[in-house]
Amino acid sequence: MTQQITEIFNYEKWANTEIIKAIEKTNSPSEKVLSLMSHIINAQIVWLSRINNTIPDTEVWQLYKKDELIVRHTVSIDNILNFLNEQKDVDLEKIITYENSKGEKFTTALKDILIHLSHHSGYHRGQIISLLKSEGEEFPYTDYIHYIRNIKK
Repeated sequence: MTQQITEIFNYEKWANTEIIKAIEKTNSPSEKVLSLMSHIINAQIVWLSRINNTIPDTEVWQLYKKDELIVRHTVSIDNILNFLNEQKDVDLEKIITYENSKGEKFTTALKDILIHLSHHSGYHRGQIISLLKSEGEEFPYTDYIHYIRNIKK
């Protein structure tokens, strides 16, 4: 299962990079577009900090400039991929205890956190694509099946 989740995060790296490239091509992306992409990146950082029981160096809705997105995303997703490379299948069953941004305490299996993080990114990528579309901008095709058929090769 670790291999499958790693593959999902390789896809995440590609899909989020495609979105960032589209944002970079826009003359003046809306603050909402920047906010959502920043949030995807921040969620990766925050969740990995929760998993590792460390304090994140960002806030959930911290806003980045257009030219900061690719570097911040590459660092955050590579940190997740490096973390996954150190895990075994049995590690994915480990229960993680953490606090959310409201200070509420939860316990969740590592695999469920990772699956959530992937779905969370996909949800917000869809929002970004809708915004780019409504602003008349070009938008990338980031479906997982497209990645498997054409990109992963």
